[in-house]
Amino acid sequence: MASNPKSPAKPTLIEQSASWPERLAFTLDTSSGEVLKLESVDSAGHRSELSAKEKADLAKESCELDLKAVIEQAFEAGIASVLGEEDKNESETKEDADLRRILLKPLIEASSAAKLMRREVLRRAIVQTLIQNTISASAKGPDQHRET
Repeated sequence: MASNPKSPAKPTLIEQSASWPERLAFTLDTSSGEVLKLESVDSAGHRSELSAKEKADLAKESCELDLKAVIEQAFEAGIASVLGEEDKNESETKEDADLRRILLKPLIEASSAAKLMRREVLRRAIVQTLIQNTISASAKGPDQHRET
């Protein structure tokens, strides 16, 4: 696969967009992990439910990296590690990234990773992760809530 440093296609962690609300509140069904409500929260703590358009705008801005993409990248990193090809192709063209996804899809579907990528499993994992992060943040104290 050819490398093109000017058009990296691998998702990277994104910074919060200027158009995002400073704070978001999610109401989750803890048994299924389904998001029941998404609200913006202002500095005074007042909540306002996001419109469908606002949710769609947030989704567009944050689609670069989702949990499925993270699992796919972890799967790919595991294969690269076994093959001794770690970090050899840090940037790739969009075409190369699309080809990589096409080649990896049947491997992932045939592995135990496929069960981990089911929507209901991902949702429950997100809820548990949020709970654990809340516990960790509380233990750090009020001045150290943000992780870098």
